[in-house]
Amino acid sequence: MILKDTLFRILKQKNTDERTSVFRVKWIADNIIYQAHFPDNPITPGVCLIQASVELLGVVKGENFRLKTLKNVKFTAPISPTKFSEVEFHLDFSDNNLKVVIREKEMVFAKISMEVVSISVDTTQHLIPNTQYSIPHFCVIIPVYNAENLIGDVIKSVFQYAENLIVVNDGSTDNTVETLRTTSLQMPFEIVSYEQNRGKGYALQQGFRRALELGYTHAVTLDADGQHLSTDIPEMMRKTKENPEALIVGSRRFDNPNM
Repeated sequence: MILKDTLFRILKQKNTDERTSVFRVKWIADNIIYQAHFPDNPITPGVCLIQASVELLGVVKGENFRLKTLKNVKFTAPISPTKFSEVEFHLDFSDNNLKVVIREKEMVFAKISMEVVSISVDTTQHLIPNTQYSIPHFCVIIPVYNAENLIGDVIKSVFQYAENLIVVNDGSTDNTVETLRTTSLQMPFEIVSYEQNRGKGYALQQGFRRALELGYTHAVTLDADGQHLSTDIPEMMRKTKENPEALIVGSRRFDNPNM
């Protein structure tokens, strides 16, 4: 999904030198992403900030890039398209490494560090055959923190729709680890665990890293509290097979009276 001119517009571009550039962008508040992502109080999803950064690099270099590795991400404040309709992206690019700071005056919203690779895009179609993504190899990734009473049932529900699961224990201090070990005896899955709580973003990074090590090309991510339905996994996989190089984002239903 291309975000330029759909989620944001470039208002101003300044290339300081061969490495650094500054973009001023304006968010398009009526984009469907904002309608799905907390419509009463919309915020710009972190994954969209990453994708926008990659696209802005492509504008600077005159070629297309894709994310290869997410090295470090720190989201420090949410970006509301109504409260902060314009922000600046500060890009520093060298040797396929892109560092981005997203800010507005003294307010810093995000600091992102990633490795990117140049790609050749066939503009006549979005589905590109004969690539490593043509036949997706799926896994499900669940980051978990202190969910001992919920994670077991969530894992069991996942196995009704998927065979490959990676659970990342983000430094839980309750009995989550023991629950994972007990559940894995009944239905084997990969466990990534570390002692210090680092946050959901870091946990997802560790899950993606392990998925790549195990040879997976695509991942469906679910929360550990059961709010994301495992029944949606087949549809997410189907959409990914149709668009293997796209980012597929689910939408919560806000017409439910219990929400």
